[in-house]
Amino acid sequence: MAAGDTERGRNSAYVVAIRILAVIILTSGIFYFGSLCQSNRFARDREDLAYYQKTYLHKSGYMEGYGNYLLRSFDGGKNWFAIDLERAKNHEVVILGPVEDIYSGLMAKIQGFDDLSTYVREHGPITLSGENAAQEKAILEKAGFTVTETVKP
Repeated sequence: MAAGDTERGRNSAYVVAIRILAVIILTSGIFYFGSLCQSNRFARDREDLAYYQKTYLHKSGYMEGYGNYLLRSFDGGKNWFAIDLERAKNHEVVILGPVEDIYSGLMAKIQGFDDLSTYVREHGPITLSGENAAQEKAILEKAGFTVTETVKP
């Protein structure tokens, strides 16, 4: 083999190595740029979700005297509306009216249950005895329970 062939072979190997390196760098750059775009999209999605969770609220359940209910707020909980349950099954939002017009007193009972849950989480079970007895009775009554004292013979 001539000296020129060896040098051409060496140059050819360098060219191939440089091309492979260029492809690796280009591919890495594309993946890096793509991951930046993706992380920006995820950040925007998290912000959108946080806004949605703070603004478009819902409550649903069953309450004695009211039956099943579905409530929505579109302004972060300032105003609540009753939603037609049957239409909601078809993914329709049909507003029946403000909650207090449709289910008078329901929001107060729901708030009463929320207060009851908070009290139990912070203070433990309700015993209706000791220094917190009057407060516990008031919390139960606000949640819609009737509390009567019985005297044991």
